[in-house]
Amino acid sequence: SPSALEASLAQAAIADLARQLPQCGSNDDFAATCGTLRRRMKQVKEGETAAVAEAVVHAMRMYFGHDRCTDRCKPLAGVLDEYCASKECLRPLSMELLRGVLREQLRNLHDSAWTKHMEGGPELLRAINLSCVMLLNNVSRAVAATLLLELGTDESETIAS
Repeated sequence: SPSALEASLAQAAIADLARQLPQCGSNDDFAATCGTLRRRMKQVKEGETAAVAEAVVHAMRMYFGHDRCTDRCKPLAGVLDEYCASKECLRPLSMELLRGVLREQLRNLHDSAWTKHMEGGPELLRAINLSCVMLLNNVSRAVAATLLLELGTDESETIAS
């Protein structure tokens, strides 16, 4: 029942919620889990931020760019938006994790044909773009510059493919 799902989501640790995203059976469960993650993102504990980042990157790879997953893209973009808007979420992350999040954002922005035929595609691209800007604004300038330089020189083929 929906109330049982809501109760279990309310009790779960944020990192556990994020790790549940790939296991959500229905689009409604996925949207509910994403909604709970968004609402609780400001309560994330420093020890949970890396697990949340890893889960969000994994979910972006699973759902962004795949025709059969369009119903999951908007709720996931909302989680990404909330995560990147939080300095508390980004500050404890390693350069490797920050690079992974930014790489997925840029890859999906560059190869955006998958959004052309989906309802709300332009809004989804704007949300991903905004989350990318917020990520870069919420880390130090030195970190942002390093990330962009590394991705632009070492991984330009990955982003552009």
